[in-house]
Amino acid sequence: MRLLLAGGDPPSRAVLAPALNALGHEVVHTTANGPALVMAIARAEGLHAAVVGQHTLGKGWLRLLRLLRRQAPHLPVVVLLAPGTARSWRAAIMAGAFDALPESRGRGAVLEAVSRALAFPVEAPRQHLAARQAS
Repeated sequence: MRLLLAGGDPPSRAVLAPALNALGHEVVHTTANGPALVMAIARAEGLHAAVVGQHTLGKGWLRLLRLLRRQAPHLPVVVLLAPGTARSWRAAIMAGAFDALPESRGRGAVLEAVSRALAFPVEAPRQHLAARQAS
């Protein structure tokens, strides 16, 4: 499976990318801060999921998430939240993230979230979102 790894702090990317590769995934990296550039990569690469780091994307992370939902509604997106951004979890879920978790939760939690996202059929992210919003 091909995964987009966008943003996130450098230590997290340095740990996460090899772990995803070890699970047999091909990781497409971008450290781009511009949502338009990340969107161009997402459209061009035939991706199966995306991991978006709020930390380095700054305020553009929510815009990027909304663009991904509009342009690639089949693509499950896991958002890694910056420390101290509890309110961002709700914003991420409401904007269509498959899951959102603090980047500090560690590699295992992120790998688990990505595995859950990849296990859903292509049409399922919207159903998953509806279930999350209802709870």
